[in-house]
Amino acid sequence: MSWVVLYVVGFLLFGCLNTLTTKIQFTMHSVGVDSQAKLFMKPWFGVFTMFIGMALNLVFHVIRTRNSNVAADSLKEPLTDSATPRLSARQKFLYVSIPAMFDLVTTGLNYVGLLYCSASVWQMLRGANIIFSALFSVVFLGRKFKAFNWFGVCVVVFGIFLVGLSNYLSSRATSDDENVPTVDVSLQIFGMSMVILAQVFSGGQVITEEKLLKGLQVPPLILVGYEGIWGMIVCLLLVIPVTYMIPGSDAGSYENTYDTLLMLTNSSSLIWMVLLYAVSCTSYNLCAVCVTGSLSAVHRTMFMASRTMIVWMVDLYVHYYVDSSIAYGEKWTVYSYLQLGGFFVLVTGQAIYAGLIKIPGFQYTEASPVLKCASAFSSPASMKNMSPGFNMQDEQALGKDEIE
Repeated sequence: MSWVVLYVVGFLLFGCLNTLTTKIQFTMHSVGVDSQAKLFMKPWFGVFTMFIGMALNLVFHVIRTRNSNVAADSLKEPLTDSATPRLSARQKFLYVSIPAMFDLVTTGLNYVGLLYCSASVWQMLRGANIIFSALFSVVFLGRKFKAFNWFGVCVVVFGIFLVGLSNYLSSRATSDDENVPTVDVSLQIFGMSMVILAQVFSGGQVITEEKLLKGLQVPPLILVGYEGIWGMIVCLLLVIPVTYMIPGSDAGSYENTYDTLLMLTNSSSLIWMVLLYAVSCTSYNLCAVCVTGSLSAVHRTMFMASRTMIVWMVDLYVHYYVDSSIAYGEKWTVYSYLQLGGFFVLVTGQAIYAGLIKIPGFQYTEASPVLKCASAFSSPASMKNMSPGFNMQDEQALGKDEIE
């Protein structure tokens, strides 16, 4: 039990660190090729760092399996139908490339959005993942959700709207305040749009991982590691060269790789922050896998809310008790109440979708499939988004007819 508590604490701690260290990087200054200090606004380098952290989980998988004769429950291979043909290690690795590409686009768009959004708003807007995951489940997996599931999705949509509206109104208000740095409202809208768009691809990742997992027998840490390797390969061979060649405001490129390396060289603080982020990514995935078997839909909803609130509280604390001039700190405004309300609506919608909150007038099964989750974090996408919803283990344990 003590180990489970430790893993849960690590899951929350490193989950929050992933968001905070990423945002902090984007607000740090260093000298680049133009010999002037500027912000380290390098979202695609952040994507590459994330994949390095994911790939390192392969090392932990080797260590764990060598040090124990029997693998832990959280590292066991997912259940598959006996009629499902077994795939070779090479085929498994190739199949994982598909969700890895979704992950690459999702994270890239998310980080572009984070450049122009506060960490708390960014964290909340990612809750839109449940909307597209549900829609794609119906279209591509043939699932049939009950009315309360769809009502929960509608409540989530309203919650996302309130959070976005609060950010928009707050941006407009600060533009007229001489004591607050001017905020470009158009960039705020662009940032929020990128985060919402990212959730479309995140929903695609959830569905492809679930679909592929039915034919793969890959322990979770290996799946995470495989996606990390694929992400690193594509970043090195495609993303980094392309973003360097595309004209832009980053030393003549959309994202200048040489400028990135020079800025890292000229700032030891920035290097440590990047390393902390990579370690946090590795540790987060490891803790998530280790607590897989003990999590339910209730836990997922609570953890999602806790992570968002912790990130928000840290940003508020930095602004009011550390230094109000620190860029990643957040100020409480009159519109923060609207954001807080939107957040509670969002969490309520997810709880309704998962069947945790029962609304009179809707038909519920005796035991909701969502509540019977055997594994909440069976894939990288579900681990990162923590959306309470149907997954492949539910379908295998209960049978597809019961879900429908």
